[in-house]
Amino acid sequence: MKRIIAVAALCACVSPAFAVGTLIPSSYQPRGVVHDDSRGLIYFTSEGQVKRYQPSTGSYLSPLDIAPAQQGAGGLDLSADNRYLVVSDDGYNPAGICVHIISLDTLAQQLECTPPVATMESGTRDAVYGADGTIYTTVSAFNMVEAPLRRLSPATHQ
Repeated sequence: MKRIIAVAALCACVSPAFAVGTLIPSSYQPRGVVHDDSRGLIYFTSEGQVKRYQPSTGSYLSPLDIAPAQQGAGGLDLSADNRYLVVSDDGYNPAGICVHIISLDTLAQQLECTPPVATMESGTRDAVYGADGTIYTTVSAFNMVEAPLRRLSPATHQ
């Protein structure tokens, strides 16, 4: 009898965990996520693509291919005017350290690259827009304890 009471007391104290909000169905492993309030979309990166989810309909729009899946797209951000999406490219590119800039009006992509500063730099991890349109990135690096923070200016390609 004591065992039954102890189990009943334990069950009463342990309450199930509930998620608050909406669970977005995805078989992907998102790496970056951003909400575009002007278009009513959520963008996230996974498997070398930008996935586009529309909460109002609960459906996905066609994904945007960015990089080979084995390399991957990483962090992403919207420009201050919501016209552009910058996506980091975590893969090795002989052109250097790269980000993809996507026009959200046309879905056209532009690749912006700068030569690596350190010999072990291999790609970008995250990318964010500054208020002036400058892009700041963190980089991937092979066997490096410290990796530089990069500043890119799409207007001057530097």
